Amino acid sequence: MPQPHIPIDGLFEGSTACPTADCLLGVRPGMPLNDALDLLSHHDWVVGVTLPNTFVAQTEVYWRWSGRQPAFIEASVPGELSARSDTDDTGHYVTDMSIATRLRFYDLYHTLGKTSTGGAWFWQGQDRVTYHVSYYVDSTNMRTTLRMELDCPARLIRYFWNDHTQIIQNQGPPLPDYVPPETLPGLCRNQPSTR
Repeated sequence: MPQPHIPIDGLFEGSTACPTADCLLGVRPGMPLNDALDLLSHHDWVVGVTLPNTFVAQTEVYWRWSGRQPAFIEASVPGELSARSDTDDTGHYVTDMSIATRLRFYDLYHTLGKTSTGGAWFWQGQDRVTYHVSYYVDSTNMRTTLRMELDCPARLIRYFWNDHTQIIQNQGPPLPDYVPPETLPGLCRNQPSTR
């Protein structure tokens, strides 16, 4: 069986903008975009941070990995950050951040601790299932989501051994539902969608 409590040192860390040390690479959703860009451009794991188009309300930032990142980072997939501005100036703030990893979903879930929020969707046209669990920090209104995709049939053994987990952080309330992994095999059977 997979081994829980995997070392993920450096993935979640604190910064002047994130004193609780539970932000991806120190970047906190809601912080000013310029502060996030400064943090990323000085991070040892990160190179090639793209310049955002701040003339639009919603913008994206991508970066490559430097080669000094841990082996659990999926280096072939750029990191991604989204930001938006609610005004017509350059007052963009971070809305979410996403990192692809080579971590087993099951292991990471047990390392971060069990949670009672999450969901699943069946994508009929693509014949696959997206499964996720979320962790919510009330003091920062921040949600950390672990997400994986399984091709149908979504057998439970694939849940335990899936080693491509996406970690997403954004702001928002905790998700109200939880879908246990035992239901995954039944999601592929001609259902339009489910939560």
